[in-house]
Amino acid sequence: MTENLSQNGLKDTITRRAYFFVALWAAGILLLYAIGGYLGVRTLLNYKVETEKFRQAWIGSATTEPDGRAPEIKMAPGAKPVDVLVGIYINSIGEFSLKESGWTADFDVWFRWTGDGVKPGENFQVVNGQIDQREKKESYVTGREHYERYRVKARLTKFFDASRFPFSDQGLTIQMEDSNHEAERLRYVADDQGSGINRLGVLQSLKITKSLMTVKLHGYGSRRGDPRFSPNTADIHSRIIFAMLVSPPARYYT
Repeated sequence: MTENLSQNGLKDTITRRAYFFVALWAAGILLLYAIGGYLGVRTLLNYKVETEKFRQAWIGSATTEPDGRAPEIKMAPGAKPVDVLVGIYINSIGEFSLKESGWTADFDVWFRWTGDGVKPGENFQVVNGQIDQREKKESYVTGREHYERYRVKARLTKFFDASRFPFSDQGLTIQMEDSNHEAERLRYVADDQGSGINRLGVLQSLKITKSLMTVKLHGYGSRRGDPRFSPNTADIHSRIIFAMLVSPPARYYT
């Protein structure tokens, strides 16, 4: 009888001890879930705040003067820059690779200006990528007004932070400059009304939340040894930017 009681007591003791460990284990799991949930919620909130800051900064950085021109710069005496109206219309977006930090675009770009001495169609370059193909589609002169339109296929560079998916939009841009003329000789003016995107040329899964055209001035810190200029003078070019905010689908991040 005594032996049976001892065995029952031992079983009860083991059961209580096991119950204590099970309860402790469960409490530990709940604590880990609570910590993970807290950190997850905080991360999501941080992403939301950062995304909104990114959008505001992106939109703010793309603002222009009311007339669409770049801000004024100090011109050399007698300088009279030619204003060139520039528009971009995206026909399609092709390869889109986050791993390779790039995307491709097929787009039309046109130039309209008055006067002689500049050739914006011949001298434009994509500064944040590489032009694979360009073809002049139209060119005519009416009085002193010139018009040229080119079909361009280009590969653009862009670093994507895959860890932020799907909590943040990505900013894509096409940035172009005239390779021969500085801003005091040629200034871009954004053609907002004509520029845009062919929605049929963009996958429905690639959501474009906003797009805009803007003009900025970009200064280079070197004259590249050109003896005609002082080494301390800035090399400033007018830059046209077509920008988009997009939400890539999940498959692009894998």
